Amino acid sequence: MTSQHHNKMTVRVITDSVAQVPEHLAKDLGIEVMPFTVTIQGVSYEDGIDIQPEVLYQRMRAEKVIPKTAAPSPGRCLQILQNVIHQGASSILCVVLSSNLSGAINAVRNAAEMAREEHPDVCIEVFDSKCAAIAEGYIAIQAAQAARNGMDLAGVTQVARETTKRVGIVVSFDSLEYLALGGRIGKAAYLLGNLIDIKPIITLDADGFVDPIGKVRGNDKAFQAIIEHVEKVSTGCSRLVLTVLDADALERREELKRLAMQRLKPADVWQTPITPVMGSHTGPGLVGLGYYYE
Repeated sequence: MTSQHHNKMTVRVITDSVAQVPEHLAKDLGIEVMPFTVTIQGVSYEDGIDIQPEVLYQRMRAEKVIPKTAAPSPGRCLQILQNVIHQGASSILCVVLSSNLSGAINAVRNAAEMAREEHPDVCIEVFDSKCAAIAEGYIAIQAAQAARNGMDLAGVTQVARETTKRVGIVVSFDSLEYLALGGRIGKAAYLLGNLIDIKPIITLDADGFVDPIGKVRGNDKAFQAIIEHVEKVSTGCSRLVLTVLDADALERREELKRLAMQRLKPADVWQTPITPVMGSHTGPGLVGLGYYYE
């Protein structure tokens, strides 16, 4: 799909790098991505642009570094909004990381306000996905597909709203130490204490807060718990799409993928390293599933 094609699409979707929209899909659907910043030992990188997740997790393991993450600045958000407006967008939907995990939405709202002042004829809607990682990505993808099919901004926003009810992520990680250090532990605080081989299982609740759904001993039980959670939420669906997520945990990722395909029989399976914005807080060793169902 060429850039001329995007110019005809009057509604455009913008999301942040946390949403992990696969690059080829972002290109194909004209989804513009606002990169979060990852800072390691005083050096800042733009997520997905000048640092790749795999490299980050390997450094976390090798150097025991704890990266800091930050939302894009209002200036960076404004720049991206202006790019999309200059490409011919008459309305824009910004699908943003859960406001209960990050202040990113405030930066986007500020930028949208500035863009509206400069371009009063452009409608900009800022949508709190109440999600993160590929679950947020699925929302942006569905919205962009609706835009491509000719829906107006209200219709595209409604599709985003509907999609939030049918997406999620569920992950298991090696230790809660990173989550505690980053202050993102929320309701999962009671799971702390590095008991031997205990794998916390977490998801995000309907409000986009970290929600612990249990802890199990060992990988096999962790995989079991992840798959059962997806099975439970997607019961009776006509079509299931999965994304296998990991943070430098290749073998466990492959094993989870094998079991998930066997048990859940998804229509499609994607694979991606978890976004650095989450991986910085969970640490290397995470594996999990993102899901979207119809």
